[in-house]
Amino acid sequence: MTTAKFNLSHNEAFEKMLGRTVGTQWFGFDTGRKEARAGKASLLVLALETWGFRRDSDTGELWFCQPRKRDGERGGHRVGFWNAVDQARADGIPIRGFLKDEVGGLCTLDFQFDIVDVAYEPNKLWMKLQSGGRPDWVSIPHRWLGWLDDLPRADPGWKSLRVPRRQVASAPPPDEAAAHGEILANVVRAGERVAADERARRAELEGLEDQGMDFDSADMMLHTYLCLVAGKPLSSNCDITILGILVDNIVARNANAGLSSALDSLRQTIGSVAGQQRLVLDALISTLQEAKRQADALAQMETAARLANVPSSLIKPALTRGPHHAAFARLLWRRWGNKCSVLGKACNRLLVASHIIGWSEDEGRRADVNNGLLLTTPLDRLFDKGFISFNDAGLMLVSSELSAETREHFGVAPGMRIQWDWLPDADKAAMRTALREHRSQHNFP
Repeated sequence: MTTAKFNLSHNEAFEKMLGRTVGTQWFGFDTGRKEARAGKASLLVLALETWGFRRDSDTGELWFCQPRKRDGERGGHRVGFWNAVDQARADGIPIRGFLKDEVGGLCTLDFQFDIVDVAYEPNKLWMKLQSGGRPDWVSIPHRWLGWLDDLPRADPGWKSLRVPRRQVASAPPPDEAAAHGEILANVVRAGERVAADERARRAELEGLEDQGMDFDSADMMLHTYLCLVAGKPLSSNCDITILGILVDNIVARNANAGLSSALDSLRQTIGSVAGQQRLVLDALISTLQEAKRQADALAQMETAARLANVPSSLIKPALTRGPHHAAFARLLWRRWGNKCSVLGKACNRLLVASHIIGWSEDEGRRADVNNGLLLTTPLDRLFDKGFISFNDAGLMLVSSELSAETREHFGVAPGMRIQWDWLPDADKAAMRTALREHRSQHNFP
């Protein structure tokens, strides 16, 4: 038995085989994935972990088994692995593999393989390997694998994962921070769908790419989001601004549970980073720990109030100032570039994150940025009390009950409208739905 020398990181191994770095630890084309999808790739390379090898006890053939996920993991990268194999086989390009140690995570190019056949179980992908006649490097389990001959040679669900193109906003967002927030809001929505159905991962990544994102960047952000919601360590370097926005989305949506999972993820990650990144990550952890203490205290207060039959209206002001609402507010500040959604001005930062459908009326939309506006303090109060609303074109509607004196005092003028031309049509449609409910609730025609 030959001993393998595991001395390369996955990045080094991919670079030696492909001449380029790739955005994952498990597979890479010799082009970017967008070009690969366009049929421009000529090679796919896979990292094959030592645990997955099997040898047929009758024929001696070497096979590698790749499940959609292993016990105890979410398995998103393994779905991506399947999808890459499907793409390469559909395009008729060669697939090669190198050996990766499942324990230490390092790789070796001493043993390389050509994938010459595949077979699909519902949740397992089997790949037949040719290794150039080299002897085994580990004690490979021998099993009778003749039954693989009866399995399909194509992934039954692959074609159905394609999605139509989506429309991209025609006008730019107000600034770079808003652009970041808008991109990541789309990533989060995609992440929620992938968390519910792992097979949707590629379709969602293609959808993000159709919205203008680089495929590899979208994959990195989506992977980071899924790690944060699962409380797992981050395996990719992530810009701290991106990380902060993703954390805010998770906390705003999942409140105390979101704080716990994000903290677990970051605590497991901090040991693997150094320098300035470690300092920034440590500061983010400290901020989340304080938010967690506040959330725990508010949860205890809410429980005690409920047991004592205290009216919810008395504790609502405290609850809406909790960490989840603060996270929602930060998301709106980023979306609107720190400017009023109507006036388009910073207004000395005297702005309020306003829910369109009230915080207490729809728990499912509490964290949805399409259920929010960033308004000046006077406009927020008028909107909350139903003295103003907005029609489907974003034009402000004014209640007949609002006196002329109050209109003048609060700066309500004809022609005021939401400055949302830069938003994607899908987001504007979601806001219009919420605004219709707001108009109905406050008896606007």
